[in-house]
Amino acid sequence: MKNTSGVRMAGFRLGTLLLLLVFLSYGYLTTDIRLDFWAESELFNARTFPYLICITAIILCVLILVFSKAGPLNVMPSRTGIVRAVLLLSLTFLYGLCLDQLGFMVTSTIFLISAFMILGERNWIRMFATAASVVVTFWILMDSLDIYLAPGSWWEMLN
Repeated sequence: MKNTSGVRMAGFRLGTLLLLLVFLSYGYLTTDIRLDFWAESELFNARTFPYLICITAIILCVLILVFSKAGPLNVMPSRTGIVRAVLLLSLTFLYGLCLDQLGFMVTSTIFLISAFMILGERNWIRMFATAASVVVTFWILMDSLDIYLAPGSWWEMLN
């Protein structure tokens, strides 16, 4: 029986290096985000979250590269993993399409519950409580920073 842990580790490191390159590119492209003249000197602006995402991802990639050890990694993901990844990508696409119509609160809650179901969670109370608490907390944070999150065109039609 051949020892393929070196091949697996090389594939794992290659994938991490590719992610690192993606996030370095993302960080570079984040500098192209236009800022209003009054937002340029603000601590929190349109570039803040993209910068945080970029820096966090780069740090995680470097930590993975430094501290990863050869282990039982599969070179190819399982069929279930591929199906879940495609479903999550499709769900993310649908989230973007529905956001203007349903609004942030409804769309984000449905998105999180659906993602939990795709990932295998079956406890409805836990799914709803987690999704609702994350969405409401994020909405309160954005509201306290005076960032407007549209309620959605369906909600505006009801009022």
